[in-house]
Amino acid sequence: MKRYLTLTLTALLALVTAAHAADNLTPSLIRDGGMETWREVPPEQPLFNRLKTLQVSRADNGSILMPSAYEQGGISVVQREDKDVFSGKFALRLKAESFYFYEGFQGAYAARRGDIYVSRFMAKGKGSAAMHLTVYGGGSAYTLEQKGTPQPDKWTLIEQRILVGGATPDRIYPRLSVTGDMLIDDVFIARVLRKEDAVAAQPVPQEYDERIAFAPAAATAPVIDGQLDEECWKAATPFSGFRIASEQGLLVPEQASVRAAYDEKAIYLGFEIPLADADRVLAELKAKPRKGDPAGEVYSAQHSIEVFLQPPGQARYVQCVASLDGCRFDGTGLGKENAAWTGQWTFGIRAAKDRWTLEMRIPASDLNVRRIASTEGWRLNIVDNREGNYATWAAVGNNYHSPFSFGALVTQDFAVWRQGKLNTWDTLRQKHSAAAEKLHLAFTDRLGRTARFSQALPAPTAGARLDWQAITRIYAQMNFVDAVYRGMEAEIAYARMLSSTNP
Repeated sequence: MKRYLTLTLTALLALVTAAHAADNLTPSLIRDGGMETWREVPPEQPLFNRLKTLQVSRADNGSILMPSAYEQGGISVVQREDKDVFSGKFALRLKAESFYFYEGFQGAYAARRGDIYVSRFMAKGKGSAAMHLTVYGGGSAYTLEQKGTPQPDKWTLIEQRILVGGATPDRIYPRLSVTGDMLIDDVFIARVLRKEDAVAAQPVPQEYDERIAFAPAAATAPVIDGQLDEECWKAATPFSGFRIASEQGLLVPEQASVRAAYDEKAIYLGFEIPLADADRVLAELKAKPRKGDPAGEVYSAQHSIEVFLQPPGQARYVQCVASLDGCRFDGTGLGKENAAWTGQWTFGIRAAKDRWTLEMRIPASDLNVRRIASTEGWRLNIVDNREGNYATWAAVGNNYHSPFSFGALVTQDFAVWRQGKLNTWDTLRQKHSAAAEKLHLAFTDRLGRTARFSQALPAPTAGARLDWQAITRIYAQMNFVDAVYRGMEAEIAYARMLSSTNP
C-alpha cells in the first residue's frame, strides 16, 4: 500500500505558532450545526430517490426532511428528533459512515498548511462518533486530541483537535462518522485561533532524530497471546518516537511503544498502543459486519500496526499488518505479485480500558534466512494507524515502502553492543596510531578525542537501564565515532597506496 507524504518542518512550525498566538476561534464553518433548520426534499429532486430507501423523517406532503447542514455521504439513518434534544427544537438521529456538511459561508473550508481545527458536538447513544477532515489539494489531517465518549443515557460533549498537514492543502471537508443509532446536536467546527487551544505536537528533538531499536536475545520465546508479560519483554527497552505521518518533523501526542527480542528461529515484537476505551472499540469493530475480504480491510479497520522489516544484506523486505479486530495483511513490497506473498508470521492481541497490546512473531523462514543471528544491519519501520491517523516511526518521506529510510534494528542487547564497540575502538586506536606514526599522518588529535569520548560514555549500572532517548542519542554519537575511525582507515589506505607507487 503506497501513501504519499510530505517531510518539512520550518514552515509548518511558523504556521502552528501563528495559529496559537491568536486569541479566538473563527465563526463556525458549517451551516446550521444546531440542526434547527430542516429542508424538504420533494420527489422530483434527484436526492429524493437516493434517500427514499433509508430511515428518514417525512413532511406531511410526503417530502423527505433533511437537516440543512447535510450535503452528501453514506448514511442509513437520518431522522429529525424533537423530543430528546440537547438544545433548541430539533436534534439529528443518525447512523452514517460519512455525513458531510455544507459550509456555512463562502470560503469557509479553505485551508492552509498548519491549520488546527476544533470540532465540538453533542452525542447520545450506544456506539462511537467522531469528526474527520478530508483534505484536498495535496494534504492530510491528523487528529491530535479527542475527548469524550458517547453515553447511551446522557448527552456528552465530543471534542477534537485536528491538524492539517501535507504539501499544499487548500480545502477541508468535514465528515461525521457514527456507529450505532446516535443522537447528534450542536455541531461546531472552527479553525483554532486561541492560545489555550495549543496542541501538544512537539518537533522531533535533533538529538534523537535517528530511529534505532535493540532486540536482546530471548532465553525463552514469548507466547504470542497479546500479553507482554514474559521475561524477554521485561528485559527489552521500550522504544518510541512516532512522527505524524503527514508532518514527519513532529511527534504524535500519544506515543505507542515497541519492544523487540529474538532467538535463532524468529524476531519478536511487542507493542503497547494507547487508546481510550480500547475494549469497547474492539467490541464495536467485531460487531460490525465485514464488507469483503478481511485482508482488504486491514487498513480501514480503524486501528492497526504495520511492520516493515528488511534482513541484513537483502533488497527484499516484508510487510506485516495486524489490526485491533484481528485482520491481517502481508506482502514483500509494492505490486500485486509482492502482495500475493503469504507469510507464516503470527500475532496476538489484547484490549484493555486505556490501551491495546500486540505481539508479533516473524519467523526466519519469512525473512529468507536460516537463522536469526546477533548482528547489525536490520532495517525496520513501524506505522501506527489510528482511524486513518497515521504515525510513522522512521522518517520515510513520501513513500512507506522506502527501506533505505527505515530505522535500524540490532539483534543484540544495547549494553553488549556498546561494549563490543568500545573493544573494537581500543584495537583500532592502537592500530591507527602505529600506522599514523609510520606514514606520518596527523591522527593525534582525532585519536585523543575518540579516546576521551569512549571514557565519557555512561557505563550501564547493575539493575538500571537507559531509556530509548538516551540509547538513541548514544547510538548516533557512537555511529559518528565509527565514521571517524573509517575515515582514518581510508586515509591510511590512501597513504599506503601513494607510498607504494612512489619511486
